[in-house]
Amino acid sequence: MRMKIVYVMFVVLSSLSFACNMSASIYLPAVQKTNYGYRGVIANANVQVRPGSGHVFVDTFPLTEIDTQASARLARDVAFKLLGMDPNKYDVFYTIRSDSPIIGGPSAGGALTVATISALKCLNVSRDVIMTGTINPDGSIGPVGGIFEKAGAAASHGAKLFLLPKGQSVVTVEKTEKEKIPFGIQIITKPMTIDVKKYAKDNWNMTVLEVSNVNQALKYMTGYEIEEKKSKKIDDTKVKYVMKSVAKNMLSIAKEKLDETSSEISSSKLSLDYISQLKSMYQDAESEYKNATKFYNSGDYYTSASISFGVWIKCSYISNIIKYSDKEALRKKINSVDDEIRSVYSTINQTKNEINSPEDIEVITLSEERISDAENYVDKAWKDFYNDNYIGACYNIAYAEERARTARIWLNLTNYFNEKSMTFNFSSLKPIAEKRIDDAKASILYAKAIMGSVGNADELLDRAENEYDDGRYASALMNAIMAKATADAFMETNGLQDKNKVSEFKIEAENSIADAESNGYVPLVAINYYDYANNLNDIQSKLLYYKYADELASIEEDLTGQHVQKEVVIRKVSEAQKSSSPLPLYVVASLFIGFVAGRLTNKNVKKK
Repeated sequence: MRMKIVYVMFVVLSSLSFACNMSASIYLPAVQKTNYGYRGVIANANVQVRPGSGHVFVDTFPLTEIDTQASARLARDVAFKLLGMDPNKYDVFYTIRSDSPIIGGPSAGGALTVATISALKCLNVSRDVIMTGTINPDGSIGPVGGIFEKAGAAASHGAKLFLLPKGQSVVTVEKTEKEKIPFGIQIITKPMTIDVKKYAKDNWNMTVLEVSNVNQALKYMTGYEIEEKKSKKIDDTKVKYVMKSVAKNMLSIAKEKLDETSSEISSSKLSLDYISQLKSMYQDAESEYKNATKFYNSGDYYTSASISFGVWIKCSYISNIIKYSDKEALRKKINSVDDEIRSVYSTINQTKNEINSPEDIEVITLSEERISDAENYVDKAWKDFYNDNYIGACYNIAYAEERARTARIWLNLTNYFNEKSMTFNFSSLKPIAEKRIDDAKASILYAKAIMGSVGNADELLDRAENEYDDGRYASALMNAIMAKATADAFMETNGLQDKNKVSEFKIEAENSIADAESNGYVPLVAINYYDYANNLNDIQSKLLYYKYADELASIEEDLTGQHVQKEVVIRKVSEAQKSSSPLPLYVVASLFIGFVAGRLTNKNVKKK
């Protein structure tokens, strides 16, 4: 009899396990353009997740604009990142339906992210809560338009709670009025400020709340939240050991170049005006050298090396102006640097066959990116040369020459991390670079739709695409990652020097690096960029390098094909003080069945 009971319980409770089909539905507020202005409408969205290979499918009707598709793709990326899951193991399907033609845009991003998380974790989304807001790569919710119209649509649809982006509960709308004039009536439009929170409560009996990130929205829409991330400790011992010798070498070269440049200035026959300008530039280089020495002594080796590189460029620039006043001499100089770049490329290709570890792949990738940068500046030097821009050519060829030198220095770091030989075909980076380029394009498209500006992300993407076309997949991968990071940083900060974001970006970088290290990998470039960010004073540059570090730490996953599983806890809001993660219904059912079956089995054993 007991076994029959267990069997029935198993059938009933097992059927519950299939209730979690990795799907979720959500309402999306939107706006529709009419002959009388804009009005709010409600669309229905369904998200389904299936085992797959990382594809995102968007099915909308009526058709919406391309930024809605970019928004859905970003929603997928953010959801998987927040949960620490590998998006390449799943396909995500977004189906959006509306009874009316709606204006496309990224304002559905926040809601789609909540729905994606809910589908992945089998959470029920409340139908009484509707939200609007764009989604940023870090999970923050960005501003949208049509707040008042969307709130009205939510209220008409029976929503008890409407969520909107932080700082947007007070809006200005255009109010149309009729005004009598001597020969008739004219229609005039006046701006009117509305407190949406108060208006919604007084007129629709609907509560309006502001949310600043997906986690807050998830809490109100599902009753669950993702546990706040804590900073993880980074082990930079190996990187410090390697970079100490690099920084020492670069400081030594900087001192030699300063001494040589001082001599050249003293013996120069240029005009007094030129000499005065060159001396001022030299003094700047001397000051930077002292700064580089200070950072070296404090153990900030990558920062020291970066500043030394700046000293090299200034000294070479001064030297070029003094030495190459003759156009033919300058032509020979550019050709000699061009030859050196080809020589470094040859060495890189040879070294690709001698790698010992995944870290070597990253070192070679960085060397290839550096030499590609040098080649880019040679091209600029030739353009200046043929346009008779003597000063510009002297600077650009100085940069190219010193950048090529750093490529050789980085190349010498192979075999520092491991002594086991391994085989790696760099052509295998082709599909990885292609995917990263596509990711960067999507991020840039989305960022432009929201902000219109993405810094130098376009330039980095162009370089990535050119390198990809030339078969330099390693440097294409590096520049694509940095292009995406640049666009993401602009979105997450609205292009502003946001001090409040510094600690968030820093923790993200620390955690990404620590996660890579937990997999037995040393993310060399990410750690160096993280250290460099720590020493920067300019907020925007600081944020950017933290973002570079965050994104580049994941390059190990590209190189090894192994996803780093992160520990993410989702818990009931009412149990926020507890550390345990809530279990989906089917897991609870399975545990319960196991417990009952075990108890009954034990009793039967005792009877025997």
